[in-house]
Formats: sequence, structure tokens, C-alpha cells
Amino acid sequence: MWPFNMRIPKEEYEKLLLSVKPNKKVNLPWAEFELDPNALKHLNKINNDPELKRKIIDFLYKFKATEFKYINGGFTTSVFSISEGLVLKIVFTSEDINSFPNFVIKPYEVLSYKGLVVMICPKVKTMGITKKDRLTVIKEAQNEGFEIVDGKDDNDNYGILPNGKPKWLDIGGYKKIK
Repeated sequence: MWPFNMRIPKEEYEKLLLSVKPNKKVNLPWAEFELDPNALKHLNKINNDPELKRKIIDFLYKFKATEFKYINGGFTTSVFSISEGLVLKIVFTSEDINSFPNFVIKPYEVLSYKGLVVMICPKVKTMGITKKDRLTVIKEAQNEGFEIVDGKDDNDNYGILPNGKPKWLDIGGYKKIK
């Protein structure tokens, strides 16, 4: 973490994005992690597009990021902790994402650019998810006219907000019931 929980200087974000190389551990004063292949792919795409890189650096700066730690991800999504209560989600999708059902975690802000969606979301608890938590989200989805179709029985796509409310974390994995 950057010393004293202060905002990271804007130039430091640039160093992070430029430091990402295949099979390399990122080690800066405020960022240390090993990337999985998907996260590496996501960050390399950002590095290869100067306009996108600038937009993400501005986004991180706007939200006063104090760290940049890889948490988790999948084929289309990488999640990084950027401060005590916030995460940055990088999602590659062809869908236009501008609204989310209530059972899905709500981002504070969304940046869409060239098939990439970058979101600032609240940090959630992902350990200790119970069957009751899963069923609460599944029922909420059904009440809103949606069906969860991807991973509804495992805990990977569920999280608990600081207020204790369970939410679906994946911006996909559900569909409208016809």
C-alpha cells in the first residue's frame, strides 16, 4: 500500500501499467501481485492503447486509489483492490452495459471503451458465502425476471456487501426469463 494511505501520485499509475510484462511479478511500492494469464491479457490490452491507458489512469486517480492489488478474475474479468473499500473491475465484453438488475452488485461508476468496461465497485466479502446467501440472490433474480445460468451453485460469483446484503458479482451469467 502507498505510505500513509495517501493517494498515489498519478505518475505511479503509469509505472504500474508499464511494468506489466508476460510472466513477470509486479513489484512497486504500492502494488505487488502475480498475474494470471487473463489479467495479464487485460492489462496488456490497456498498455497497448495509449488513450485507454490514460482513461484508466484518470479513473484510478479520480477514486483516490491507494493500492493496486490483483484479487481475482476469470476469462473476461479481472478484479483489483484499489483502496480499503473499493475494487476496480476490468471486463472485456461486447455487450453495452449501462444498467444492472438489483440482485447484481452496483458499480459506483462505469467507463466503457472499445469493448472494455471498467467499473469501480464496493469491496465485498467473498469468503463464508452460505447456501442461504446464494438462495437470497437467486430468489431476488427470479423476482426481477432473471435466471442465473452460470455458476449459481458455487460461491465464486457471490459476495456480501458491508451492509450484509448478498449480491451477484458477475456482470453476466444471468439472462432474462421469457
